[in-house]
Amino acid sequence: MTIKIIFYLLIVSGLSYWEAGKMRKNKQMKEMYTYLVIIGITSIIYIAHTLKFPIPNPLEGIRFIFEPVGKFVDQILGGGAT
Repeated sequence: MTIKIIFYLLIVSGLSYWEAGKMRKNKQMKEMYTYLVIIGITSIIYIAHTLKFPIPNPLEGIRFIFEPVGKFVDQILGGGAT
């Protein structure tokens, strides 16, 4: 498990160093920061998954947000949902 994480971090670090260098040379600073943030987030999720941390399903959050909104809109439009 630790070997997988170390190997993953070595590969991602090498590729990120290479890509960020090209972006810096071309003065693509916004793209470089966006790339590094996305790589960082995906690395954290991969490591958490590898260490068997419980990762919530994104659909649960979407349902939590939009279900009350949908009921409210349905009541306003007279759909009759309770």
